[in-house]
Amino acid sequence: MTPIKTTAVGLLALSLAVMALASCSKDSPTEPGAKSTPAVNPVKPNANARIQMQSLIGNQASWSSIYEMRPAGPSGCGFRGWLDGHGVIGGLGASGNVQWYTRLPYTLRQVVPLSATCSAPNGMLVVGKHDTDGDGASELGYAWLFTSSGSMAQTELFSSDSSDVWVNGVAVISDSAFVVVGGERTAARANPLVATIALTDDGRLAKRSCLVLTTMSNCMFTDVVLDPAGPSGGALTLIAASSVDIGTNGAIKVHRVTVEYPGLTSATLDWSREIAGAGPSCATTDLLISGDRLYVSGDTDDAAKSPPSSGGYWRSGLAARLTFAGDLVWSSVVRLSDRSDRFDFVVPVHDEVYFMGDGASFMKSNTKEILGYGWIAKLAPATGELLANLTFGDDTYASGFNSGFYDGGKMYCGGTTHYEISGESYQGWFCGIDVSGTMASPAPLDSKPAAIGDRIGDFRRARDEVR
Repeated sequence: MTPIKTTAVGLLALSLAVMALASCSKDSPTEPGAKSTPAVNPVKPNANARIQMQSLIGNQASWSSIYEMRPAGPSGCGFRGWLDGHGVIGGLGASGNVQWYTRLPYTLRQVVPLSATCSAPNGMLVVGKHDTDGDGASELGYAWLFTSSGSMAQTELFSSDSSDVWVNGVAVISDSAFVVVGGERTAARANPLVATIALTDDGRLAKRSCLVLTTMSNCMFTDVVLDPAGPSGGALTLIAASSVDIGTNGAIKVHRVTVEYPGLTSATLDWSREIAGAGPSCATTDLLISGDRLYVSGDTDDAAKSPPSSGGYWRSGLAARLTFAGDLVWSSVVRLSDRSDRFDFVVPVHDEVYFMGDGASFMKSNTKEILGYGWIAKLAPATGELLANLTFGDDTYASGFNSGFYDGGKMYCGGTTHYEISGESYQGWFCGIDVSGTMASPAPLDSKPAAIGDRIGDFRRARDEVR
């Protein structure tokens, strides 16, 4: 199956299958202008035949993208992203149709579908933040509770009269207890923040405890997972990724912290681990625990690639596996192309592990055309060796995967496609991909200078918004 090409007939069918909204973009994006000689990606997609189902989301003349998906039972998944120029959370059906959505004018960070047996059955918990003054740094954190039908049931605010407070991630302790992480900032310092939220017996959210880790300076937590053992002996162990508040992340940083639970009266930093990249800057995009394995995905500046004509660095995927004791089992800089390649999330499947994102991505500086593919890299869990590269999309526009999960023999990926011109319209992309059977071994990369005018693009990436 090839990626969807939008036609007049296709748009009509799409509007019936997907909940297309009326175009209402805050910046009124316009249709790309006619191009006499469209740019073409020199790297060609190699796995479109593995796409078994797909659908587009949103109006063709606006901005739509799936940033995160979390399975919510056989009926589909919860998601966050953009829909026709607005930040939304919602539910996707099994075929990728939008079942419901709610606009939220905030930076949305993570969604958690709730269980059928909790006091808000099949609802959704969402966390995020807000930059109130437009300075690029958030000042308020939020947690929202939604019912199974998509109605907002409650909002909990994280704030302070004397500091900025924000929320980046959430992890599930139990059906009725959650831990959130983020940061607190004053004029003199920035530190990680850990807090707990409860779901009460009558189906309400209640903030419980909060702790600022003042021993960790100039940093914030960006994502969190929990030790599978859960709370034990009055303690809870969490593993969090961090980012600096001011400056450059020279490496991916992961920390194991044990907090007194449930009061959060104290915290102990058990270990910190730095995962080096291939250049001066790195970013963490996902943490995931599978059995006794802790996987980390991200991307890095890559000094091994010939630089773009505009200066700076192309990016490459960065993957790693750690033990719960903080030992680095392996780390890998993964290169699909001689342009930008980035991992956004990781999905373990049985004894295999897949890192996914966007690859062979770049912009033509003279026409502002954007090119790139959805990318799935299969790595060996024991060694991090690259076993296969799969690319999806079209060589005349940009596509990419932001999130995904495995179910029923398919890898379901959500992201962006039909991005043609920098700053103009694109659509959300939901597809089910066959990752079974033999895959061709990855071809060796012969990095060479990019064409004059090829530069790093502005592919929209919500998970970079951590401050």
